[in-house]
Amino acid sequence: MHGGAGQVDKNKAYQIAKYRLEQYGGRVKEFANDDMIKSLRDEIGILRMTLENLINQCKTANQLVMFIDKITSLVNQIRQTVESTHKLEEKTAQLLDRRVIVIIADSVVQIIADHIKDPDVLNVIGSRICASIEAAASPEVSV
Repeated sequence: MHGGAGQVDKNKAYQIAKYRLEQYGGRVKEFANDDMIKSLRDEIGILRMTLENLINQCKTANQLVMFIDKITSLVNQIRQTVESTHKLEEKTAQLLDRRVIVIIADSVVQIIADHIKDPDVLNVIGSRICASIEAAASPEVSV
């Protein structure tokens, strides 16, 4: 009865730590085998949500000042991750520049024009494709 509870607590803490290590080890293996492992977009989203939550916790200017180091660190992590994502996507040819997208869109419109002869319908289709490209290229959609 004397000191036994302390040993039980230690054993329980050890078992929890062991379980977490096994769980994290399993997650590491999942990440290592994931085909999308080179994509950092999820990490960017997580960092941005974390930053948003941190800023939302700050109800006063003093709280904002207290968390400025964490906020600055998160902003820098986001910037670095975005830059890394962009470089990785360039290296793996996952990015299309605007010129290539316009060429693809023009080809799509030409394919459609081979089957649809009504110029008004073609104008609507072309306008919608251009609007889609502009929307996709807007800053709100970017990484």
